[in-house]
Amino acid sequence: FSLIELRKGMDGQLNMTQAMEDLQSALSIMQVPGRNVFHLTTWEKSAWPSKKGLASWFLDLLRRVEQLERWTSELVLPLCLWLPGLFNPMAFLTAIMQITARQESEPLDKMVLETHVTSMLKPEQATSYPPQSGAFVYGMFIEGARWPLGDEAGEQTEVAG
Repeated sequence: FSLIELRKGMDGQLNMTQAMEDLQSALSIMQVPGRNVFHLTTWEKSAWPSKKGLASWFLDLLRRVEQLERWTSELVLPLCLWLPGLFNPMAFLTAIMQITARQESEPLDKMVLETHVTSMLKPEQATSYPPQSGAFVYGMFIEGARWPLGDEAGEQTEVAG
């Protein structure tokens, strides 16, 4: 059900069904519809796996749409990409390996992914340091540790693929 149909049901213009009540219940507790396995309405079937609440889930949705619109308007490999914003990040990483294999005239099965952590804090900073091959990604995190910043980070080294 759409939010328009839910509004009409709440206004009495439509009969409220169980699915509409489930949607209303989930929204009232700021939950993505479908988290309760007994509800008939789900948005998660058409979305990505996430345990976030409705507000942050919706903000991620808006960021995903913005990233995909920007990417598809130019149809070129973005210099810096929000990796968690992809529905299937492994497909993007595989495409990077395919592009590099073609550029280097190497077989795809000899390609490997290599990760370099940088001290750049914002995606906009990546425009100053375009990679020779590959792409910058952001949005990754580690558990039980943190990235060193400032003087803790030590000397910067040039990133080359």
